[in-house]
Amino acid sequence: MKRLSTLSLFSVAFLLGFLKTTAQESALSSLCFTDGFGIVYTTSLNHTGAGVYTGSGTSTAYPSSSTVTLKLTLTSPSAGTLQMKVVNDAPDGCTSSSDYYTYTGAISLSHSGGHASGTGSGTWISYCSGSPINSGTWTAAGPCSSAKIKPGINPASGSQKIREDAAALSSLCFTDGFGIVYTTSLNHTGAGVYTGTGTSTAYPSSSTVTLKLTLTSPTTGTLQMKVVNDAPDGCTSSSDYYTYTGAISLSHSGGHPSGTGSGTWISYCSGSPINSGTWTAAGPCSSAKIKPGINPASGSQKIREDAAALSSLCFTDGFGIVYTTSLNHTGAGVYTGTGTSTAYPSSSTVTLKLTLTSPTTGTLQMKVVNDAPDGCTSSSDYYTYTGAISLSHSGGHPSGTGSGTWISYCSGSPINSGTWTAAGPCSSAKIKPGINPASGSQKIKESANALSSLCFTDGFGYVYTAALHPAGHGVYTGIGTSTAYSASTVTLKITLTSPSAGTLEMKVVNDAPDGCTSFSDGYTYSGTIAVSHSGGHPSGTGSGTWISYCSGSPINSGTWTASGPCTSAGVKPGINPASGSLAIKSAITIVPNPVINHTQLSYVLAAPGKVNIIIYNAMQQPVKVLVNELQAAGNHSVTWNTLNAAGSSVPSGIYKVVAIIGNKTSTSSLQVIR
Repeated sequence: MKRLSTLSLFSVAFLLGFLKTTAQESALSSLCFTDGFGIVYTTSLNHTGAGVYTGSGTSTAYPSSSTVTLKLTLTSPSAGTLQMKVVNDAPDGCTSSSDYYTYTGAISLSHSGGHASGTGSGTWISYCSGSPINSGTWTAAGPCSSAKIKPGINPASGSQKIREDAAALSSLCFTDGFGIVYTTSLNHTGAGVYTGTGTSTAYPSSSTVTLKLTLTSPTTGTLQMKVVNDAPDGCTSSSDYYTYTGAISLSHSGGHPSGTGSGTWISYCSGSPINSGTWTAAGPCSSAKIKPGINPASGSQKIREDAAALSSLCFTDGFGIVYTTSLNHTGAGVYTGTGTSTAYPSSSTVTLKLTLTSPTTGTLQMKVVNDAPDGCTSSSDYYTYTGAISLSHSGGHPSGTGSGTWISYCSGSPINSGTWTAAGPCSSAKIKPGINPASGSQKIKESANALSSLCFTDGFGYVYTAALHPAGHGVYTGIGTSTAYSASTVTLKITLTSPSAGTLEMKVVNDAPDGCTSFSDGYTYSGTIAVSHSGGHPSGTGSGTWISYCSGSPINSGTWTASGPCTSAGVKPGINPASGSLAIKSAITIVPNPVINHTQLSYVLAAPGKVNIIIYNAMQQPVKVLVNELQAAGNHSVTWNTLNAAGSSVPSGIYKVVAIIGNKTSTSSLQVIR
């Protein structure tokens, strides 16, 4: 009885809660409230689920009729958020009223007789032709009443401010800080963006102005403007065009805005930047005179020089080498050139690329070729300069100061490197003694001739000796021998990234393989190597990884080191790439081979592991799986009776045995005779 009473009380409580919630849910069939401006909103409400209601209705906002659409999202039965749009059904071009406005904010509901009224607050934005023209805050005062709209600025008002904002952007006129006047039409493309075309007083003749104005509020935004000289003169007296980017604030007067603002300008000649600076917009449109001095349209000596200067380039570097080249403009501030230098005893050819990032600074890429190479006995074959350069204009021809790195080459391989500086004016200087990119010092001569052979001893005690042949661009190939096997063939490739360092790829082949009973068939080395020159023959130090193979399959791997000088060292005990250790001997042995009826396949498992042995025919098709199981460490064997998986005798031919023993894979050949 007591339990029944408890359940009854629980059921009553649940029912009361359900009825209360249901009443609250069903209350929102309509909404009516009056805002702080005295505008009355009346809408129906439709529950779309999860506390969300949509509605449509009317308001007293506009002189004629209006359409209200809203979305109400409840976070509790009596509170939530409101998103509302109120559209003027009879727009008048914003002469007396906005086209529409929006309300967003929080609202609290009061239920009475199944109809809710609301109190709340938030922000409003009014629009004309799709652009914001005013904004402010709203409050909802609660009960729905036929109130009069309070005077003053409100989202639907047609105040002078709103009328001006809506109509102002049909044109724009302002004077900048240089005294240049800009007059343009404006066309609204939507979302507060205006484009325009017009004229300016920038150039002696006529000019064409194109601009884009992006409003972030009714009176502020960003300006992008281009002013083109309609009568260019090769920049003798004026630039070809210039650009303005920056921020602008609008001041409305008589329906036409003027602007104040600031930003940056860049002037151009033949598509390349020749000057830059900052601009300000002083406001009202007036027929001002251009102030003297550097401005984006000026034809000052600086601009004339900048435009014409890069027909040639001449400078002396820190080594006393003089470079003289012509320059050809390829567009976008990039110049290419050819010329000569005093680098080599005979003649030289200079090719360069100059990329300007401003009228006076940029980057230099230069190659200087010895026209009479002597095998690097006294001079390098060629060298390169890369780095930064600054230009100084004088009489239409620039000289350069700068710095960077150089690399000298012999037979396509780098033989030396260092840093350079450009000291400026072009003068017939003597080359300073010492190491420089063109010098034929002993160090350069050794570097050039050093890589005719290579000999080093690795960490296992194996000695490698190989002849080297330059393949160009710092790459050498070589063939030789090693002490790894009774007889072996070494092939290698060295790729130098500097005169004394690079990468090594090497393959060592056992010339007398024994089926990996005591030795691997061959192994590979890959890694880095540093070259040490002595008497014209380098030795090497380095490190990397090795992989040993048997019958074309990897059977072991590890790391190697190269300890330097070439010596007849003894081989250290232990696993190495040529050793016949237990890991290597785990490869399978087959006796007898060739086979007529039966053969035994034997192998050693160094540690417990999975064993998989499969016979394949000449078509690479599996014939018989002999083993596929986990096995203990030790000696194992399996017999094959030359039958396939179906129990039929296989025909005569060569078969392949693939054995995966532990983590090692090996392949062997087996011949069947009938």
